[in-house]
Amino acid sequence: VDSGLGMQVWSNKIKVDPFKDWDDLVVNQVWSAKKTGVIILGGGVPKNFILQAQQFSDKEHGYAVQITMASIHDGGLSGAELREAVSWGKIGKNSLSADVRSDVTIVLPLIVDYLKKKKVKR
Repeated sequence: VDSGLGMQVWSNKIKVDPFKDWDDLVVNQVWSAKKTGVIILGGGVPKNFILQAQQFSDKEHGYAVQITMASIHDGGLSGAELREAVSWGKIGKNSLSADVRSDVTIVLPLIVDYLKKKKVKR
C-alpha cells in the first residue's frame, strides 16, 4: 500500500478481484462481441491487457488507434507501433489501425469533437 491509490483502496475496504474483472470485461464484453476495436490512450499495462486478451480468443481486434507520446526507440511497449501487435495475433492483418504520436489531452478532444459533428453512430 505504497501509494495514495493503494491507501484509498485499503481505507475504503475495496475488494479487487482481477479474475471477476477478466470475466466481466474480456469474456462477457470483448470475446462475445461480433467486432472489436480499441483506442489506446498512452500505453503500458492497459495497452497490454486489452491487446493481450485477443491473443487467447479466436478473434482479433478489427480496429485500433493508439495515441501516445512514448518513443519507439527505447523498446518499451508504450511506444511500440500497432503493427507489432499483428505478429502476435492481437490485431488482425487486415485491421484498420493508426499510431498517433501526440499528447492525448490535445488529440482526444479533437477526435471526439469531430465524431460528434459528423454524428458518427456506434
